[in-house]
Amino acid sequence: MKPVDTLTGYLMGVAAVAAGSYIFFYSIPFSIIAGAIAGFFSIKLYRKSLLKKRQRRLLLQFKDLLESINNSYAAGKNTPDAFLGAYNDLQMQYGETSDIVKEVAIINAGIQNNYNIEELLLDLGDRSGLEDITNFSDVFEVSNRLGGNLKQVVSESYDMIRDKIDIELEINTIVASGRNDLNIMAALPFLVVLMMKATSDSTGTNILDIGAKIIGIVLIGIAYLIGLKMTKIKI
Repeated sequence: MKPVDTLTGYLMGVAAVAAGSYIFFYSIPFSIIAGAIAGFFSIKLYRKSLLKKRQRRLLLQFKDLLESINNSYAAGKNTPDAFLGAYNDLQMQYGETSDIVKEVAIINAGIQNNYNIEELLLDLGDRSGLEDITNFSDVFEVSNRLGGNLKQVVSESYDMIRDKIDIELEINTIVASGRNDLNIMAALPFLVVLMMKATSDSTGTNILDIGAKIIGIVLIGIAYLIGLKMTKIKI
């Protein structure tokens, strides 16, 4: 992550935990300490979130790469020319700073320096952490070395990735309302406590009250994590 991303992840954790701690325990020093500690853990969560978004974006771009290569094969071009054409297509579509354009530029440079195209694609699959790209690279390697039908391999891989993305979009649309309800239910206890504090003079600082609040926060966190697991469907 860039320094600004690390700082953003840290501040998000600090703000969320500090606000929640203050609502429950009504103590500024404790809220600041809790938020400062939680910020370090939120960096990892924020990094994971950014990684998923970047992988998702790369997979969509990789689908367009396969479509461009498939069209080049249909026009009778060989593999090096197909990747050169794909670079131009993707550059116009996504710009030079996009991940897929940078990756195709690496592949084209490798081809010009006599690297095997299979090794370049396998390297992309390993670095991306995406199963679809890794599987395509493996099949492409076998087909290219054994003289298989590369046009068919690319075409079928494109169709599979496209269908998978369409199904994921439909699933995300279905479970979106459930995730919104989950977020509302997770925030509701904090709103209730805040309203109770606004209408009551009691600060609730005895040991039993503090213990009950800690247990309540833990249960809310566990329930929220279970809810996320239930709404997360992987294809």
